[in-house]
Amino acid sequence: MAITSVIGAPQLFGRAAELATVRRLVAGAHAGHGAALVVRGAIGAGKSALLSVVEQEVTGRGFAVSAIEGVDSVGRLPYDGLRRLLAPFLRHAAELRPHHQQALRAAFDRHEAEPAVHAVALASLELLAEAGPPVALLADDLHWLDRPTCVVLSFVARRIGDLRILVVAATGPGGGGSRLPGLPELHLGGLADADAERLLDATAPRLPPAVRGAVLAQAGGNPLAIVELPRALRPPPAPLQSVPLAAALAAAPAGGARRATARLTEAPRPGAAPAKDAAVSLEAAFAARAAALGPAARALLLVAAAEPGCDAGRLRLAASALAGESVGPGVVDEVAGAGLLLVAGTGSGLRFRHPLVRSAVYGRAGVAERLAAHEALAEVLGDDPHRQLWHRAAAATGADEALSLRLEECGAGRADALALAAVRRAAELTRDAGRRGGLLVRAAELAVRLGAHAEAAALVAEAEQAQHPDHPEAAQRRGRLLSLAEAVAFRPDGGASRIRELVAAARASGSGQIGAELLFRAGARCFFHGGQDATGAEERAAVAEALDALPIGPDDQRRLAILAYNAPDTHGADVLRRLARLAPTGVEELRNLASAAFVLGDLPRAARWHAGAADASREQGLLGSLARALGVGGWGRIWLGELDRAVAESVEACELAAETGEHTAEVFARANLAMVAALRGDADAADGHLDGIEHMPLPGGLQQVKARLALLDGRPGHALRLLTDGFTVGGHPSVRWWLAPDLADAGVAAGAVAEAREVLGGLAEAARRIPAPMMLVCADYAAAVLQEDPHRGIAEALRGELGRWPLFRARLLLHHGERRPDPEALRAALAVFDDLGLAPWAARARAALGRPAAPEPVRPAARLPARELQIAHLAAEGLTNRQIAERLYVSHRTVAARLARVYARLGVTSRASLATALNRRY
Repeated sequence: MAITSVIGAPQLFGRAAELATVRRLVAGAHAGHGAALVVRGAIGAGKSALLSVVEQEVTGRGFAVSAIEGVDSVGRLPYDGLRRLLAPFLRHAAELRPHHQQALRAAFDRHEAEPAVHAVALASLELLAEAGPPVALLADDLHWLDRPTCVVLSFVARRIGDLRILVVAATGPGGGGSRLPGLPELHLGGLADADAERLLDATAPRLPPAVRGAVLAQAGGNPLAIVELPRALRPPPAPLQSVPLAAALAAAPAGGARRATARLTEAPRPGAAPAKDAAVSLEAAFAARAAALGPAARALLLVAAAEPGCDAGRLRLAASALAGESVGPGVVDEVAGAGLLLVAGTGSGLRFRHPLVRSAVYGRAGVAERLAAHEALAEVLGDDPHRQLWHRAAAATGADEALSLRLEECGAGRADALALAAVRRAAELTRDAGRRGGLLVRAAELAVRLGAHAEAAALVAEAEQAQHPDHPEAAQRRGRLLSLAEAVAFRPDGGASRIRELVAAARASGSGQIGAELLFRAGARCFFHGGQDATGAEERAAVAEALDALPIGPDDQRRLAILAYNAPDTHGADVLRRLARLAPTGVEELRNLASAAFVLGDLPRAARWHAGAADASREQGLLGSLARALGVGGWGRIWLGELDRAVAESVEACELAAETGEHTAEVFARANLAMVAALRGDADAADGHLDGIEHMPLPGGLQQVKARLALLDGRPGHALRLLTDGFTVGGHPSVRWWLAPDLADAGVAAGAVAEAREVLGGLAEAARRIPAPMMLVCADYAAAVLQEDPHRGIAEALRGELGRWPLFRARLLLHHGERRPDPEALRAALAVFDDLGLAPWAARARAALGRPAAPEPVRPAARLPARELQIAHLAAEGLTNRQIAERLYVSHRTVAARLARVYARLGVTSRASLATALNRRY
């Protein structure tokens, strides 16, 4: 099937497979299985034509359709693309909850502070879910849409699997798709030779053989080039309006057409990319066509290229000023007739027929011409101060302090994409080197806050180069940039030199706020950087010494977290006592103090505060913070026996990390999933989760997963070596002891009890210095399993802290029952193992009881995917569908659809019976 593209030629020869893909997605979305697709391809590959097919298909099936194009405009406003995308559906906004209505109003009103982008995203998703018929969102030139719009589009596209919504976006081969990371992609390459020949014969059937071959070679299978290049070679058989490219060649100097033919018949350059060559040739052809127009028409093209989003009336006024003559409707007709601009039905809007036309016009204009165009546009945009300011900035040829100050003022008091763009341009226009350095630091901070990690990294590098060591704020700026660099590109495998650099910057900053932030970053690195070797100890001591010099109180959240990371042996007990007296509330405070409790081993408190940080992050739309809280908090939940919750939250953390770029959160979450899979005996799943993160030095965690897999595989000696290595080569002074239970199990299974005792010889003393629950559990478990008379030790351990931890209690009961026949202990252990889905341990308990091997009992939770289990638990707690949707950042209709599947799988009909099905006790 062939359709007509925006330049009027058939473009879908040879796209049968691609058409089948999009039609399958359309059918699925119509049936309630929403889908998203990113179409990639070079310029002229037919992306817009394919979107036109999608639009025809969905319109024919009764979809409500919104189709937009990205516009490379000066001073793009945040949410400009979203405003256009949601325009057909805003009549449904009154059906939304008040806070969703407010989020959309704030996003579309440039005078209000920009709301949290994910609050806008959830409001947009709910709006689309309320739109009634199936909905199709089509976005061309994705790479030119503003960043907040792309964030919202990515958010929506990931959450429509249970909705009647289709999202299709098109972009170039290497850009734009990164704005919708992780979504399915469809790549449009060049046409096959036979299809390229069919297209050429259909559009230029009487070319001489030599020219025909040259066109095909130069086009390289690019459909747009196949259609347009022949038109640049033949003389005009009709008036200008009917053969657009011919006019440009007719106006060229004599022999121009012959030279163009000669260029086409030359052999392609060795190693040249056909698609790129085709784009260059096409741009040249469009430029020639524009050059053939009169001065007024060329002026209109240039101002339209400088401000594609402007209405036709103001473009004509600006063009009149630029050309020095009136630009009336006849000039618009001249440009449209040349096949360069499309005129909207009302005559109020103009747009280029293809992005190459715009790049040809703007890119080939002289510098003075472009500056004059922006000045002319600024003059006609007096009622739009924002765009006027941006055109003044675009027209600036060098430093302009007054303009720079206006841009800085434009970004003052805001923390959104508009502020970032304004501050960055202000830095470019100032001649004051010190002020420029400060503006770049501010821009980098805004980029980090917005989650624009790539842009933030580039700004940090630029800001570092712009700093002058003699500036009064040089030390503080250096500290801010170091902290930003850690936030943007933190990898836990940094060495001691980075820690020393952070400590030195904290000392030099002269600021308690900046110093504490830097030492917190240094402390986080110390957590991953060896703990028992001399170098690690030196770094920890340096952090603690610098901390003492900071003007912060003894209960400051950052101080407690830094001490927990760096000095647990000397300050752990005091930090634990202080944590017990605190009641944190804010996201940052909850997350920092949860980290302190976690690394010391107060896992119950850490779990509560990580949950609080997650809840607060959900309420504020901070999805990056939410990913971190869920990912880090999951490891503790595993040992507390909350395996299903750990899995559900880790799956969510992985999904959020893919959206927000929170790489470290993903590493922790995948480690959680790997450990649960290993505990449950699924070696393949565990290996899959470990793939790609095995090089990350998570203290003890990955060795522990691998050791459990070795035990599962009947290799206790290998497990013992892994755990011993993980224990002795370094790691955090308290977290390393968490390997003790598995190390004791491996020692018993390998017949190496004495070796295990020697390795764990200091555990009891460490638990006295750091009396956190996990430390006490590990010490009691190892002592009971490894002592010569384990039965007496087991009874004593079960009466202590360990007896309150289901997983460790069941493991100890299993040891007891295996060594001395005790059916009651074995049955108690088996009940826990079955409830938690721990098949390897359950099999051991059955064997010790003399029962035949049996399939693992199907737990209710095991019947549900992680996200459905999460919804089921929230529904069982009494939350409504809308409350669950708000909490999980999905549509309430998605909650309803998934809850219906939960009811069917569990055989229940109400929330009350759901709670009974999920809450078995042991």
